Amino acid sequence: MKRLITAILITTLMAGFAYAKTLRGTAAEAVQMVEKAVAYITNSGQEKAFQEISNPKGQFVDRDLYVYVVNMDGVILAHGADQNLIGKNMRDVRDMDGKPFIRDLLRMAKVKNSGWFDYKWPNPITKEIEPRSEYYQRMGDLIVCSGIYYPDQPFET
Repeated sequence: MKRLITAILITTLMAGFAYAKTLRGTAAEAVQMVEKAVAYITNSGQEKAFQEISNPKGQFVDRDLYVYVVNMDGVILAHGADQNLIGKNMRDVRDMDGKPFIRDLLRMAKVKNSGWFDYKWPNPITKEIEPRSEYYQRMGDLIVCSGIYYPDQPFET
C-alpha cells in the first residue's frame, strides 16, 4: 500500500510539473511570434495589426508569450499583455533592477535589426517579477518584441 501511495504521489507531482512547464513559451516560439507579427503588420497594415497584437485573446498572446510594438521614440503602439501601456513613452522606464531596458532596446535596434536583450518584468501568468529574455526585430521605425520569462533555456536564433 505504501508503494502504491508513493507511486501515485510521484505521478501526480510529475504531471503537475509537466503542466506548469507548458505555461511557459520557448525562445524559438518567441522568435516565431515576432516573425509572425512582422508579417501581419506588413500584410494587414499597422492599424489592423496593432489591434490584433493588443487583443489579449488574439493570435499574438500565448501563455506567457505576448507581442508588443514600440516606436523608435520609445512609445508603445501595441501590447498583448497590458493595454494600459499603449500610447505611453517607456523610454526612461526602468526594470526592477533599475535597468533602462527600453532605452537599451532602442540603442541596440539602431545598430542591429534583430537580437536578444534581458531585463526583469512582471510575468502576466505568475504575477511575479521574473528575469525576461526578449527577442526583437526592427522594421523601419518600429520594433516588434516578444520574450520568455526564464533565462535558463538556450536561445535558438
